[in-house]
Formats: sequence, C-alpha cells, structure tokens
Amino acid sequence: MRRILVREANEYCATHVIVGKSQGLSKIRPTISLPRYCAKKLSKDCWVFAVDNGKVVFKREGSPTNHVDLKGVFLFYDYF
Repeated sequence: MRRILVREANEYCATHVIVGKSQGLSKIRPTISLPRYCAKKLSKDCWVFAVDNGKVVFKREGSPTNHVDLKGVFLFYDYF
C-alpha cells in the first residue's frame, strides 16, 4: 500500500500528499509510519501531511514554491 501511494504521487507529480486515519481503529497513538515512508521516498518538493481527528500529527513541508506551483495535484488517502 505504501509503495502504491508513492508511485501514484510520483506519477501525477503531486505537490501535496495528505493522509488520514480511519476513525476508531487506534485510540492509543496515531500511526505515522505511512507518512514517514512517503516523506522519505517522495521528492523534497512534495508536502506530506498526516491528519488524525482533525489534528496534524505529521508534517513535512516541501521546498518553497511560488503561486504558480500551487495548482499542483493533491492526493488524499485514508489509511488504516
């Protein structure tokens, strides 16, 4: 699943990848292994966010972009 997400982000030249956790699966701590893997494998220009219950639990900001680059592709993924 992780490799597929990274492959899709690269294929569509995504500028932002936002992943979220399904409600009710892990109440003790959020799983951030998937966003860390994405941050490690994607280019430095791609922003990676992990959201759990409306809170950002992982964030890797990409390199600064100008306003023209903000029209890039966003990928949203709900992981479990």
